[in-house]
Amino acid sequence: PWPAAAPEQQYVSAPWPAAAPEQQYVSAPWPAAAPEQQYVSAPWPATSTGSRPVPAYARPSTKHASAPVELRKPLKMPKEPKAPKAPKQPGQKRKGPPILITAVCLVLVAAVVLISQKDWLFNQASQLTTGTQSITQTSSSSTPLAPGINTITNNKEISPFLFGTNMALFHDNDEPILNSAATRQQLKNIGVRIIRMPTRPTLKTQTEITAAEDIKAIGASALVVMAGPEYKSGPLLDTDQKIVSDITGVFGKQPVYFEFGNESDLNGINVNQYITKWNQVIPTLKKQFPTARFIALDNYQFDRLYLKTFLQQANPLPDGVSWHEYTCSVYWSAQFCLMNIDSWPIHFQQAREAMKEAIGKELPIWISEWNYTSDQVITNGKPIDDGKYNNPTFMNEWTTRAMQTLIQNRIFASMQYFATNQPMPLVYNNQIGIEGKIFQQNYKTVMVDDKTPPAQYYKVPPPVVDPNAQYSFEGPGTDGWSLVGGPPATISTTKALNGTHSLQFTLADNSENDFPFVSVGGSQMPSTPKAGQIISGYLYVANPKALINAKIFVADPSHAWHFTNSITLTPGAWNKVWYSLPLNYTSPVSQVGIQFFTSTPGVSTDVYLDQFAWK
Repeated sequence: PWPAAAPEQQYVSAPWPAAAPEQQYVSAPWPAAAPEQQYVSAPWPATSTGSRPVPAYARPSTKHASAPVELRKPLKMPKEPKAPKAPKQPGQKRKGPPILITAVCLVLVAAVVLISQKDWLFNQASQLTTGTQSITQTSSSSTPLAPGINTITNNKEISPFLFGTNMALFHDNDEPILNSAATRQQLKNIGVRIIRMPTRPTLKTQTEITAAEDIKAIGASALVVMAGPEYKSGPLLDTDQKIVSDITGVFGKQPVYFEFGNESDLNGINVNQYITKWNQVIPTLKKQFPTARFIALDNYQFDRLYLKTFLQQANPLPDGVSWHEYTCSVYWSAQFCLMNIDSWPIHFQQAREAMKEAIGKELPIWISEWNYTSDQVITNGKPIDDGKYNNPTFMNEWTTRAMQTLIQNRIFASMQYFATNQPMPLVYNNQIGIEGKIFQQNYKTVMVDDKTPPAQYYKVPPPVVDPNAQYSFEGPGTDGWSLVGGPPATISTTKALNGTHSLQFTLADNSENDFPFVSVGGSQMPSTPKAGQIISGYLYVANPKALINAKIFVADPSHAWHFTNSITLTPGAWNKVWYSLPLNYTSPVSQVGIQFFTSTPGVSTDVYLDQFAWK
């Protein structure tokens, strides 16, 4: 057991210094004068606008690439353990001895029993005060753990909370972290410093308390998902007061972090609804629980407008902002999964810019879930065979690049998804997995050896000319391309990447809710993209004050659109945008194009498209 007399060695991070936000392990503000570092990802309309085809969130399966927690099926686990039996009470009456001797013996025996059982009696009394629900999961944190590398924090520039993970805790008896001291030890050994744990209406109070106790025993801090705007199982404030009271009671004076909801946006909660609930609940909790820190918004993907709008009206402001980062679905190619890590710095920088626009400062960024995909499920004891989770080369490359990106962009906190669940665990069956080994190596390098990688923020990479691109717009006409939502597109020699010509069009950008697009019909294309191919193009925004967002889409004959997140274009440079059809896509392609929206309403601009290709 770790010495109680050495509080500085209790594996917890320092309290969040409210008076010194610049010391909260956040990177320095990014220069506003660098437009090439402005990016965004935003939701797109699910209904048609004017004569446009219907842009639906078309998916290769019934599961979204960043599915809600309810779609992530838990593993089958052992049966629920039985509650501990009370020890037998000695002191039964014996025959033979005289009454006086018998009475004396009984008194002595009773005294011995009381002394020997005082710890057990105290434990039972304590359990009775934790709640009225029956207890099936006893505390496991009494099992002492050996010191691990997560006791070492030699690096003062990188936040130790960057080395975090998620606890599944689907049911009262299926969580390996609670059931196995060896698993808890391995999490210490790889350097886990913060663990995100859910709270669920289906869980017993004591299960959640035990989970918090085990997080503390590991030497980690806790990020707790409390009920948010989507909660419908009871009074929201009462529920959150109970959750915060229970968990802060475990950690005492140590700070505990709480996320308000989980993927509320994916559950149909718009930003105004989120703001209303936040402003109703959080002020009371902050007054009642001084050691609690509150994080928002926990979006399922980065959404610049959602974040900016929330910060402009949130009272109080959150102690950090959070969202989830996944790069692909199980139905997309490994190449596309790796490429999409390049969009993470886009989101990080746009979040920082949005915060400065809204409140004049930056808040710590929390990526509270990350992995290559979130739609992996276990069916009949086996994950979906997507050729990635069981490919060591891919898993090594993807996880290494993901962690390097988080570190280089100076993210304050991040939580790998999941700690102990297949198919991408840090630890499974008490053994360190592929992601766990890379996690451990990064912790050793950064936190133990104090080797700080230089900060690297996104800059537009130089374009690569492809002489075999399907469209370079060198002919006399537009090759069938047209603009919907603006004046006609034309061929121009003002800007060009591949050859001397490009497709030119003008975006009026009257509103953030206006979504014009350029496209070409399948019947006018020399060929059409196939499943798994990477589709890409280069865009040039002429007006340096225009913040334009773009995404490639593919439409099928039913007018369903297939696409992924948007990217913000850097004015004055050729920006690459890309997309890939899922590997199981079988429909014909009826249309290909690029859709736009602005983050600077009222600022119009000319845009040039060149070298649109797929291969």
